[in-house]
Amino acid sequence: DKLRHQGVDITDGDSVATVGHTCGLYLRRLGVRKPFVVTSQPGLLEDLRSAGVAEYIATIDDEGNRKAEFKQSARAQAVNDFIRGNSDVDAVVLSKDDDLTAFKLAVAVGFLEGFSSAAKCEERVALPLLSCCPPSMQRKLIAMARSAPLPGVREHFESEGAFGMDVRLPSAAWVEACLSAPPEVGGFGIKVHQAVMISDNLETDMVLAKESGMKCLLVVNSVTTRLDERFEIVP
Repeated sequence: DKLRHQGVDITDGDSVATVGHTCGLYLRRLGVRKPFVVTSQPGLLEDLRSAGVAEYIATIDDEGNRKAEFKQSARAQAVNDFIRGNSDVDAVVLSKDDDLTAFKLAVAVGFLEGFSSAAKCEERVALPLLSCCPPSMQRKLIAMARSAPLPGVREHFESEGAFGMDVRLPSAAWVEACLSAPPEVGGFGIKVHQAVMISDNLETDMVLAKESGMKCLLVVNSVTTRLDERFEIVP
């Protein structure tokens, strides 16, 4: 409604890229069929379904109701039982969750790494991890991991690359799986060298645009007042 009030027409939903849409397209690109999704946002699940990823295991149902099984304590046996009962999970997605629990965190890391030899199989391979988490959520995850009762949780979130592939906007995954991907696979088919990134953020948006070959239009305000040596001013 705020966008429409400003005169921005978004009635054509196919022309709007969201974090969830990008996440779904990237999961499809990886061949993922059944991700474990930590979220409290039903809109993310809707975007995943629209991108063709519908067989997920999520911490909420499709209407956004919290699932009772994720409220239990993070006991090793309960976590391993859940992982064994969903052994066909082939990726983990971390998103904003307003009801984060130690059990959810332990299950996510358990899918990624396993807590015991009983939870692992010889043919087990590393699962992809996609992150839709804003910085505030990442800090919350790290803080909770530091007090987690199970081994491996703290170590995972204190390690380099703890949040896997960043699929937020803007990100390299957004350019690859959404903007430049052809329409037949759900992308926009945009030639990025003909696109323009409009933003007031030098550190994320403008850097990504430069690295992706886009033109940049910087909005100067009280925060962003000048370019640095990474950018060339073109009249």
